[in-house]
Amino acid sequence: MAMQRKRKNIRFLSKVSLYQWQLLDRAAYLSGHKSVAAFMLAVAEEEALKVMHKHTTITLTENDAKIFFEALDNPREPNVALVQAYKQYCEGMDKLFEME
Repeated sequence: MAMQRKRKNIRFLSKVSLYQWQLLDRAAYLSGHKSVAAFMLAVAEEEALKVMHKHTTITLTENDAKIFFEALDNPREPNVALVQAYKQYCEGMDKLFEME
């Protein structure tokens, strides 16, 4: 995962071929952007949002949605394996916070 930086702006540089530059320059002009950089940033941001949406959205069929919400509304009692896993998780978290 990308590191979070405290700076407000980060410079991004990239080498492109003459063909790529001409293509980007023309596309920037045709789309009304003031510069190739503004065009590239707008297009990259749009694509990044699409990728994030694709990888963070779950689409369910109507039947799957009914099953999902039924499970949320009427959860089963936890089985022995789940109870044990939860206890192990809590113990691990306790140890983690003791280190701080």
